Amino acid sequence: QWLDQFMARPDLLDAIRNSYDAWKEAQEALDQAQADLEKAAEDQEFWAGSLEILEQLDPKEGEEDSLVQLRAEVAAKVQVMQKLGMANGMTESEAAPIQKANLAWKALDRSPVRDEQALETLDQSISLMQDVATGLQDRMQDLMQQDQSVESIDDRLIALRSEARKHQCSCDELVGVMHDLSQRLANVREGDTQTARLQARRDEALAQYQKAADALSQARQEAAKKLSEAIQQELAPLKLANARFVVDISQDGERPG
Repeated sequence: QWLDQFMARPDLLDAIRNSYDAWKEAQEALDQAQADLEKAAEDQEFWAGSLEILEQLDPKEGEEDSLVQLRAEVAAKVQVMQKLGMANGMTESEAAPIQKANLAWKALDRSPVRDEQALETLDQSISLMQDVATGLQDRMQDLMQQDQSVESIDDRLIALRSEARKHQCSCDELVGVMHDLSQRLANVREGDTQTARLQARRDEALAQYQKAADALSQARQEAAKKLSEAIQQELAPLKLANARFVVDISQDGERPG
């Protein structure tokens, strides 16, 4: 430090410190990028397979809640269909009121003594029961035409929740996971380009550090020579005229500059 104080070049000392920090920062960034790229290459097959599954699944935000609600609605419709089916069965069996009414009407129609009022009443009742049976059948047909079944909704929920467990996230977050996997794979494909940019940045920083180190080394050599001469002049009054004072500067071969 006393040689640097004698040299009195703080600009060179600042330059060497700044360029060294820049070089180390660039080297660390390059090392990290290379490590990340190596790790990403190991995970690339898993990411690609996971992304393919998610793209086929095509999850949507809010889909789980929508499916749960839809399942409840479909399950309620199934229960209605079951009740309507029971009611419809009561109109088609031989013991059904409509069948008994038809038999009674035929019996009265063949009777030697016709009761027109009774026949008309039975005819109206039969017509009303036929309308009820037709209405039940039409409503059952409408309910049977729903797009999804409880089973298909359950299958979809199971698939979504299985992927969510696999990626340790919620079903709503699967969309973000899909985008993240896609970005990771893109980064792997662009990894060589990124590494090349960081390599160039590191090389430039190293060149600047070497340049600053060479300038500092040259200045120290010159300062060492001047310091040796100045001290040598002070030896004679001290009766040390035959003594020689030399400031020797050496370089670390393992470090640039």
